[in-house]
Formats: sequence, C-alpha cells, structure tokens
Amino acid sequence: GTKMAADVVAATKLQAFQNDTIIVRAQATGTPKLNNDAALVATDVTADNGVIHVIDTVIMPPDADIVALANANANVLSTLVQAVTAADLVATLQGTGPFTVLAPTNAAFAALPAGELDRLLLPANKAELAAVLTYHVVASYAVFDDIKTLSTVDTVNTAAIGVSFANDVITLNNGAATVTATNDLRATNGVVHVIDAVLLPPAADAPSGDDSGSGSPSADAGTPADA
Repeated sequence: GTKMAADVVAATKLQAFQNDTIIVRAQATGTPKLNNDAALVATDVTADNGVIHVIDTVIMPPDADIVALANANANVLSTLVQAVTAADLVATLQGTGPFTVLAPTNAAFAALPAGELDRLLLPANKAELAAVLTYHVVASYAVFDDIKTLSTVDTVNTAAIGVSFANDVITLNNGAATVTATNDLRATNGVVHVIDAVLLPPAADAPSGDDSGSGSPSADAGTPADA
C-alpha cells in the first residue's frame, strides 16, 4: 500500500513488493536510513497510482538464509554454526521463518567456563544444547528498533529474555549480554543481531536459578557483514 514520508519515518520496517523486509532505522539527525545504508533525499512525490520517495542508494534484497549468513561471517560466528549443526537445528534456521537470532560471537562461546562448550557439543547433550540455542531465537522479525522498546522478548525456548535500552545500547538479562551493533543483519528468512555473551535459559543456568545467566561477557570479535 501507499506509504507517505510520515509513515516511513514512523515505521521500524516496511514490507517490499516481493515480500522482503526493508528495515527503517531512525537517525540522531536527518532522515532515517533504509537497510542501514540508503537515505531519503526526496519524499512524497505523488503519482496517479501511488507515491515515490527518492533514495541515494540502490537497496538490494538479502540473498542468504540465517545459517548461510552466519557461515559468511565465520570470523565472528563460526562457533555458532558449529553449535547449530551439533544441535540439528540447521534445517530449522534455514526454514521459512521469519526468525530473529541473537547470535553470540566466537569470543562469547570461548568465554564459557572451561570445557563447557565441548561438553555441550557432545551428541549426548544435543537436547541441552538445543535448549540453549533456541533461547537465542525469536519466532518473528524483530529489528533493533523493535527490540529496544521491549522489556522482555519471548524465545522459541519459551523462556523470556529481559531487555533494557540506554545510550543506544540494548542489554539483555540485566547486563548478561549486549547487542554489539545497531545494524540489523538481514537474511532471507529473518534478521540477526550479534551479542557478546552466550545467554543461558533458566533451566540451564547457574544454581541460583535466575534468568540472567550467561557466559562471561567478552569483547566483540568483529562486526559481521550483511548478506
């Protein structure tokens, strides 16, 4: 349908004609950016059958699903791919979706207690690993500007993640992890947000049993590229 400039500015995402999602990110100054790159340079040019907004960059649709996107950013997300494979979740995350994945970096997995990652990757612990990984998956398309307005977000695991937002930074589970970049990494079946720690669901958490567990937060190992 027709979207006037005011509609675009107020949105966090738009549905493109071919059913792809265009992400709208508000900027501190000026007009919003579309898909992290394109800026509006003229708006509300009316036509008999709609309206035109002029942008300064060609917007390309994503060409990789979530697993392929993670594989393309192996320098940051190869451990996640290894874990998804071990948990037999590849086909799920290649499915139609849409999914939102909170993707721990390689450094985040490395910050787990000694031996914990190797233990989770054992075939005997596949169900436990799947529970940890699905705690990082949301069954909807939630961009950065959607998540920052929430206090909690429900996951495929069924346990919720706590959300807080300040100074353009999203923190999860009372500071257990942070989203490392405001850019939304678009996939054909969802969106990925890179985080700096592995979140542990309540059932897999420390003996305290609260919902704020994670591996030790660690420095981001890099910024993945959109596919």
